[in-house]
Amino acid sequence: MIIEDPSAKLPAIESQKSLVVGTGSIYALTMDREFNGYQWLKWLNNKKTTWVLRLRKDTHINGKSAKFYSSTRKDKHAKKKSVFGLPLYFGCKSIKKGRADFLYVVSNNLTPNDALETYKKRWSIEVLFGHLKKKGFNFENTHMSDKKKIDKLMAVLTLAFLFTIGWGILLKEQNLLNAHQKRKSTFRLALDLIQSMFRKPNKHKEKIELFHQWVASDLNPQIFVV
Repeated sequence: MIIEDPSAKLPAIESQKSLVVGTGSIYALTMDREFNGYQWLKWLNNKKTTWVLRLRKDTHINGKSAKFYSSTRKDKHAKKKSVFGLPLYFGCKSIKKGRADFLYVVSNNLTPNDALETYKKRWSIEVLFGHLKKKGFNFENTHMSDKKKIDKLMAVLTLAFLFTIGWGILLKEQNLLNAHQKRKSTFRLALDLIQSMFRKPNKHKEKIELFHQWVASDLNPQIFVV
């Protein structure tokens, strides 16, 4: 996931078909555990790109496995450590609700706390991918193979996801949900109701009218933060 620097100028469009984000516009590139390796990380360094990489717990940090470190939150004078043969900042913190007990990250330029805070922003795209795949839109079930068509489908599904989240937030703000609906996640609540609105429009006339009013409203949607 590329986190853009809001203070940087956008690069010029080199062609009408593509836009390449210049390194000057990137605050940090965040990567999951499989994107490791000396040559790859050294290449990013040579490109003057700031990055944050999540680590496996058995990755060696100064010769010791990452799992031997419990926290770097109190390390205000952090020094770079040897990871993958490179001098890198290492950060770790406990995870209260997750499949792993700890989060381990390294960065070439960001100090441990900054690296951990930056990596948190990556979770938003994980939520998006999860709902686009098995938790909602079944994106992986497509039989398309044409790249342009897949790009368009991705764009349509992303918009559908954002509108679904927005609709769910609006429904919860209305406080007209029954006990069963209140237990659902915002996304699942909205998606189930939208599907029901299509199948049984006569049953959901008021909801459909509310949805149309919301979509046509001049109010700035406060949910487009993913």
